[in-house]
Amino acid sequence: MNHTRKGVPTHTLDNLLDAIPNNEPIAAGLKLWLVDRSGRLISPGTFTAAPDAPLMTANCPHGNTPPSRECPCGIHYLPNVERFFLVADHMAKLNPHLPTAVTIGIGIGRTLTDFLPNEKWAGATTLRSDRFLALRCLYADNVPERLAVLLRARSTVPTTRGATETHARRALDEIRAALSRRGDSGARMDKDTP
Repeated sequence: MNHTRKGVPTHTLDNLLDAIPNNEPIAAGLKLWLVDRSGRLISPGTFTAAPDAPLMTANCPHGNTPPSRECPCGIHYLPNVERFFLVADHMAKLNPHLPTAVTIGIGIGRTLTDFLPNEKWAGATTLRSDRFLALRCLYADNVPERLAVLLRARSTVPTTRGATETHARRALDEIRAALSRRGDSGARMDKDTP
């Protein structure tokens, strides 16, 4: 069932998972974002805004179909919660006033490890897919309430304060359980998929 909050449709977990074709490979993971003054999520790597919808689709200015071995394009995310929060905590120490959020979701379709072999965050190689379906959004405690209100109003997935390892693990467990009920493994993929 879809719900509407101030004109913005929100989706249930099962409703969102229905959008994934059964034959598509998937990889669960976490994606880091900055929160701008309008409450919009901005990628810290490319400074592009997240769409106002749960599904993100990669575009490639190099003419390749993301992800490609020819360029770094694709939607980047980390499959490992512990290592993700090592990176997020490091960023927070560098700039404690930088408002951040994490989307927890599923990379869909072809998934490759990061383009650069040495591109590792806290010892974990990032993954990149052509699509990423956000299923939850958690924002950091340093996000001012005025921005949090804007972020929650824009979001089409459940969005709450508490970007912590515990909350992220809980969300991933819920996602994996929902996938399991549907007959999908929901397993994290560490290797390239065909």
